[in-house]
Amino acid sequence: MKLTLGLFDGAFLAGGIYDFRQGPFASLDVPGNPTGSFDFDRMGGATRVANNRAHQLSGVVQYHLSKRTFLYAEGIHQHASGDEPMTQAWINALNQPGSASPTGSQVLARVGVSTRF
Repeated sequence: MKLTLGLFDGAFLAGGIYDFRQGPFASLDVPGNPTGSFDFDRMGGATRVANNRAHQLSGVVQYHLSKRTFLYAEGIHQHASGDEPMTQAWINALNQPGSASPTGSQVLARVGVSTRF
């Protein structure tokens, strides 16, 4: 397992990558070299943004079908709070207008296939 920690402009970041062919999963002899990763972010607020802050937890699992193609499942949860009455969660992966949650929490789930040419 590879673990990373960091601080950046008032934000705390923690993340990790796990190879399922090691540790307790090694005896299962799982084909396709599946991997998983997680990320936790604590974004701090400032008075210029009404002390808004957010906690975000995300995770993804990948299963490789070949060198170029893999399946993936991803999940993200964000909880935002602050001094504004309408503090909204807004996951960065949702860049469309109106993508912000009407509440302080937002969830994203995605399943897909990726291939490289």
